[in-house]
Amino acid sequence: MPLTQTTLQDESHLNLLAVFHYIFGGLCLLGIGFLIMHFMMMTFVFKMAAAAPSTSPPATTSIMIEAPVELAEDQETEISAAEEISAIPEPPAPVTATAPFTGFPKEMMAIFIIFYIVMGVIISAFAIANFMSARFIKKRKNKTFSFVVAAINCIQIPFGTVLGVFTIVVLMRLSVQSGYEVNRAI
Repeated sequence: MPLTQTTLQDESHLNLLAVFHYIFGGLCLLGIGFLIMHFMMMTFVFKMAAAAPSTSPPATTSIMIEAPVELAEDQETEISAAEEISAIPEPPAPVTATAPFTGFPKEMMAIFIIFYIVMGVIISAFAIANFMSARFIKKRKNKTFSFVVAAINCIQIPFGTVLGVFTIVVLMRLSVQSGYEVNRAI
């Protein structure tokens, strides 16, 4: 291919990559919305569980089961009532009620809050990094930063993987690298 046609194709690919990085950053922000919604649902579940009245298990009752005793026709022995009762297996011990449910421990909610904050920070960092990478690709600057963001995007299956691989492939082209070199000199 002639050099001018290759650079037009590279420009087109780089512009598409910039747009896709913006879109992926927006999807990361949408993920923060889902994280907030999940936090609200879990808070609601914990509050409802704490407010639920404690119920004790139903009282146990003893049931007498009479086991049938079969005798052979030729046996004419009588079985006493004591022997018949001893042949019946013992019923299981009744279940005793433990302490009533008082809700989830406060430490559990604290762990969830820490989890939500950490995940929110990570997702926000991914969104900001993709927005910055899109801006840098548009300006043809900071190629190394875009490489790092593309590598991090590869672990976000499936869309991040596709975006990361295509970003690395396009940025590895010699014609694209020369375009970045020209912008570095300016």
